Amino acid sequence: KTIPAALNRGLAVARGEVIVRFDGHAEMPDGYVAACVRTLAEEEAANVGGWREVRASGPWGRALGAALESRLGVGNPKIWRRPRPDEGRQDLDTVPLGCFRAATLFAIGGWDEGLLANEDFDLNERLRRSGGRVVFDPAVYSVYRPRESLAEIATQYIRYGRWKAA
Repeated sequence: KTIPAALNRGLAVARGEVIVRFDGHAEMPDGYVAACVRTLAEEEAANVGGWREVRASGPWGRALGAALESRLGVGNPKIWRRPRPDEGRQDLDTVPLGCFRAATLFAIGGWDEGLLANEDFDLNERLRRSGGRVVFDPAVYSVYRPRESLAEIATQYIRYGRWKAA
């Protein structure tokens, strides 16, 4: 009934060597998985991710997209805007979604089911503490469809803030 529990259930039944997390408010462009797997291998990373293109249909979604791209918005704006052509891969504290080796996820115990949000940030923190690298690759991107009302956005970010503190 929670995101981390569902992720762990998926991990428990997964049969592949690589796990790609992808969420319901996202769209996967062609080549996404190939780019993730390539970077995972080339960088010997614990997690690989990229940037997100916000595609909103209404004024509140567009406003959220502008806030996410801003240095005054939430988190690292690098993951919320198209990288410059000269930007390369780099280590970050966290990346959205993610591509992992299954063995790495099993070794750190998967996602923390005690967290009802920000489970990805927590996972990346534990990966980095265990010596792993979280790599941002500008060649990896996904499309994010934001909530489209002030009430939905407020509920989402209040939840994020509460669980970031936890």
